[in-house]
Amino acid sequence: MSEPPVALHRLSEQIPGDPFGETLGIRHEISSEGHVVSRLELRPEHRNPFGVGHGSVVFALADTGMGRALASALPGDARCATLSATIQFVEPVHGNRLVAESRLVHLGEKIAAIRCEVFSGDRTPCAVADATFYISTPGGTP
Repeated sequence: MSEPPVALHRLSEQIPGDPFGETLGIRHEISSEGHVVSRLELRPEHRNPFGVGHGSVVFALADTGMGRALASALPGDARCATLSATIQFVEPVHGNRLVAESRLVHLGEKIAAIRCEVFSGDRTPCAVADATFYISTPGGTP
C-alpha cells in the first residue's frame, strides 16, 4: 500500500482542532486529497421540534466538511475561510446518522469552490451545498 499524500497527513497533524465541530460530534475521514467524508450521529439536541434533523446541523456538517476538504489540498501554511455558501434541502433528515461527502471542484490561487452532498444513514439524499472559500497565506497579499 502506498503512502498517502503529505496533505492528508497534514490535515490531522497541522490543522487546528475544530471545537465547534467536536461539540456537535462531527468526525471527518479523508478519502483523497480534496475529498472528505464527514459523519455525525444525531443526538436529541440535533433535532428540530418535529423530531427530524435540524437544518442548521445539516449546514454545519456541510460547511465544516467542505472546509476540511479544501484544507487537505492546501500547502502547509495556507488558511481558508468560507466566503459564501448555499444549501438546498431536498428531504427531511430521518434516522440517527448523517454522512456528508465534500469534494474540491476548483482550486485557484485565492478562491476555491467545493460541493457537498449530505445523506441520511440509509443514503437518502438530504441536502446539496456549494461554497466558495478564500485562501490566504501568512505574509501573502490579501
